[in-house]
Amino acid sequence: MESGIEIKNKIQHGINFKISPFRKNIRQTPPHKHHSYFEIVFLSSGQGTHAIDTNAFEIDTPCIFIVRQDQVHHWDIQSEPDGYVLIIKKPLVDQSHDSEFKNLFSQLSLYPYISLFDSKSIVQICQILDREHQKQNNSHLVLESLIKSLMALILQSAKNTSVTTASKKSTFQKFKDLLLTELRNSHQVAFYAQELHTTPQNLNAICKKETQKSASSVIADEILNEAKRMLLYTDLSITEIAYNLGFKDNSHFTKYFKRHTELLPSQYKNQSS
Repeated sequence: MESGIEIKNKIQHGINFKISPFRKNIRQTPPHKHHSYFEIVFLSSGQGTHAIDTNAFEIDTPCIFIVRQDQVHHWDIQSEPDGYVLIIKKPLVDQSHDSEFKNLFSQLSLYPYISLFDSKSIVQICQILDREHQKQNNSHLVLESLIKSLMALILQSAKNTSVTTASKKSTFQKFKDLLLTELRNSHQVAFYAQELHTTPQNLNAICKKETQKSASSVIADEILNEAKRMLLYTDLSITEIAYNLGFKDNSHFTKYFKRHTELLPSQYKNQSS
């Protein structure tokens, strides 16, 4: 979906994984997104805020930030940061023969922010993973095993992070992934249920298990989040935003936006600015 928001790419074409230390000179960044990959940011030190879409998180280290494909984010860091950035592309997960690796990835991808009890083991695995990744003859199996261990440690070390069954997560995450690519084409629960080879009733049950919301509410949240991104971070007109989001015209979009937010799109843009 074209939104006019700056897209940054920090990984070469054809490469599905990258790890690197968090750059200490990164303090303030403009709003941007990553179109083709998933980012795990581990910070062991640093203070400030990190905004993901319309949510601003206080950086309380040690912590993990998860930035999913096409989410808009930007940093405002007030002290020297330290940590690691991991970039994972979808083919790395899809091509894995380890179902537990996929399950852990699905679990982790549900959370934008995770506060950690302890990070010593996470630091050690990141260091080993960084060394292995830099080797010219690095082993895919070793890298995958280390990434799997890191994801398990993050979830194990998380404060107040509840998880549900992996099978439900997998379906829910597939639903969220579909929303990224199909939102312009359909806003209907039945469409997504058919694409996921399930029933609308089952998709509703999965969404309520994960978010305490219906599938239609999850779709509405995605529409509104994307609309807010475009209103805040682009110069697109209301008509262009309506088209990008699959509405017949700006009148339908404006009524939809006001029904859910009690504000006209123009009012939201002016108020947020």
